[in-house]
Amino acid sequence: MYLILFCYISVYLICLQLLQINFSPKEYLYLSLISGTILALIIYLINIFNFNGSLVGLFSLEFFLIAGYLKIRKRLFKNIFFLLLGFLVLIFTAQLIEVLVNQIFSISYAIQESDWRLITVNTLLLIVLAPLITQAFNYLCRKFNIYSLLHNSIFNSLVMSAGVLFLIIVFFSQILVFNNNNEVITSTSLLFFLLLIIVGLMALLWLQSQRKEAQLAYEKINNQQLIEYVTSIEQNQLELRKFKHDYLNVLAGLTGYLEAKDWDGLEHYFYRVVQNQNLAQTRTVFNLQILSNMKIMEIKGLLALKLSTLVSNYQNINLEIFAPISKLPNSMPIYEYNRCLGILLDNALEAIDFAKIASTDQQKYLTIIFYWKNRQLIAVVKNRYSGSVDLTKINTNGFSSKGGHEGLGLASLNDIVKKNNKCLLKTEIDKEFFTQKLILMPED
Repeated sequence: MYLILFCYISVYLICLQLLQINFSPKEYLYLSLISGTILALIIYLINIFNFNGSLVGLFSLEFFLIAGYLKIRKRLFKNIFFLLLGFLVLIFTAQLIEVLVNQIFSISYAIQESDWRLITVNTLLLIVLAPLITQAFNYLCRKFNIYSLLHNSIFNSLVMSAGVLFLIIVFFSQILVFNNNNEVITSTSLLFFLLLIIVGLMALLWLQSQRKEAQLAYEKINNQQLIEYVTSIEQNQLELRKFKHDYLNVLAGLTGYLEAKDWDGLEHYFYRVVQNQNLAQTRTVFNLQILSNMKIMEIKGLLALKLSTLVSNYQNINLEIFAPISKLPNSMPIYEYNRCLGILLDNALEAIDFAKIASTDQQKYLTIIFYWKNRQLIAVVKNRYSGSVDLTKINTNGFSSKGGHEGLGLASLNDIVKKNNKCLLKTEIDKEFFTQKLILMPED
């Protein structure tokens, strides 16, 4: 009897696995050991009640055991429906086998539940049929996208769970009340199977309507994002037209100072035209000791410009240049390298809300490192982030995790890297930091 009960528990765990409630080998072992300790109690119940009463005790204890474990692991609510569905599949299959044996071989239910040979045969049939029926449910859940509908909505999961619980109560009511009357058990079982089909179809239709509503809501959000994106593009195009209109005049003014070699006047004219406070601070940052190893003036100027925006947050930034860098290790144009580096720095800075960082906070939110390794120049930009990052989409045109942005930076960076076969971009992410490494390899 112990072996048969253990088979029931094993089949139940297999059904749950097929219904996407995934347990690790350690969890299977843990649940099996705990289940084994309660089997003695189940066997004791068998000596007091009939077989069906013992079955109720077995399923109830096993169900609450696994439910309690999932609750501890904070996985109960999104899996409660599938926990109950596996429970229902098992008792449905067991009852179906008894009905078929009764109808085909005219063996009464009482004999099936008292003759250990028949119990063993029915258990073996259960081991075969229950996973097959569960696999059929798994196929339907995948086909109609039920897993995502229930995992992403506690309301949907609870509604569907209530329906399955109702069916379980109906089932146990009929097998406990009419367990001595073969004809009544057969007729009520058939009615139960019919009710199961009706409730299943209603649930399927309801989930289909929920999926359509979710799809409409998703399309509405996408349309709104598209409108914002188009509006932003139009605004950028307007700004670009203004810039094209003015920049030739600005360059003409610069040319006059260059011809006259009036460097003081050129400097004054440049900062007056740009009118950017950060550029004024750049002159101070440019001469900091931390930038002394950067000998390429274009890169040094870019770093100074970016750091100048964070004068009040220097304690939250780590910049290290471990060895002098006087030239790039390959023929990649310096302006393209600067463009790549600028995109990485801009994205890192935009991911951090420095305004919310307390002045007493000494944590490093942004780390920028340059170093040589095997003649490769490696630039590391590492920043803290909040929310979630989809590594499969970040290099896609138009993708952005920041509202009001076109999401073209990393896509442009990816295009530049692909164009230069001696350039490589590596992306890493963990719970706290988003890290990107820009690697320049030597020509030979």
